[in-house]
Amino acid sequence: MRDSSDPPPAQIELGSTVEAGLLDLGWTPLGHGDSHTQLAPVSRALRSCNRRLQELNGPRNGRSVGATAGYIEEGDRLRVEYGDEPVIARGEASVDGDWLGLTHLVVDPAHRRQGLATRVLAELLDWGATRGATTARLHVETDNRAGMATYEPLGFVTHHTNRYLAAP
Repeated sequence: MRDSSDPPPAQIELGSTVEAGLLDLGWTPLGHGDSHTQLAPVSRALRSCNRRLQELNGPRNGRSVGATAGYIEEGDRLRVEYGDEPVIARGEASVDGDWLGLTHLVVDPAHRRQGLATRVLAELLDWGATRGATTARLHVETDNRAGMATYEPLGFVTHHTNRYLAAP
């Protein structure tokens, strides 16, 4: 665990010349937290979310994701939360030009595999699309197989991988 007096780590692109230069200067990998930066066209990801939600809520399987969403919008930022106290799923988005940044997507372990992550993503993608975002960006830790399995069918692909380095 980092002490608050330690210098902040540097987030760099894995395999980059910046990484090589910092390693040469004595910076060291933190050993955890490597993450993929994934990108997807907003329109494709939103269509894929909607198809997935139709499958989950279709007449043949009878399952329904019944939690109610709450929205907290502040300027170019939106937080979506499903469930009252406690919140069982949430996510955040921000718009910067035509980019939609997706962050803090979390589903309570007791409520996973019910389509809540997809529902949160659909809400965030729809909100971003109405504000002109065309490309969605998110980070997913390299060991988060469940997260990658959620994002890949929605059209997200890895653009690059990030690593955190600590100063010497």
